[in-house]
Amino acid sequence: MQTTQKRGSSVSTAFIILLFIFYLFAALSTVLIGTSVYRNIVSEMDTNSKVRTTLSYFSEKIHQNDNGEAIHIETIDDQSVLVIPQTYNEKAYNTYLYIYNQDLMELLIQDGQDFSLSQGNVILSDTNCQMAALDEHLFQFTVTDKDNQTHQVLVSTQSQS
Repeated sequence: MQTTQKRGSSVSTAFIILLFIFYLFAALSTVLIGTSVYRNIVSEMDTNSKVRTTLSYFSEKIHQNDNGEAIHIETIDDQSVLVIPQTYNEKAYNTYLYIYNQDLMELLIQDGQDFSLSQGNVILSDTNCQMAALDEHLFQFTVTDKDNQTHQVLVSTQSQS
């Protein structure tokens, strides 16, 4: 009779230990899957943010400075550069927006001064953008994200230069 009780107690203890191990495995699996899902969500949000920020930045800069001066795209050192002419205290300045080493850069400099693209301030890192002037008042900006999907915005100036 004691043998049966000992055997029943051993089986009961083994069952509890196996159930506990299964519970630990299930909990650990849930945490690992959740971590993976969280990483993917954060990565997608970061990509989406960079795409939207880059496109919005170009759009807002054009609309902000649409004052009749000839906003245009130039090629400098084999790089497309958005040029926004401005006048401060009766002196001509240009704001240059461009991609340099996969960084969105901005440079404000007096018109006619020599400069290199490396002198600009980094606005956003790790971005890939192409720009084109479709006509005198219409610009196209295209960003390619890390998944090779392209996103674009068309921006039109309202004032006549």
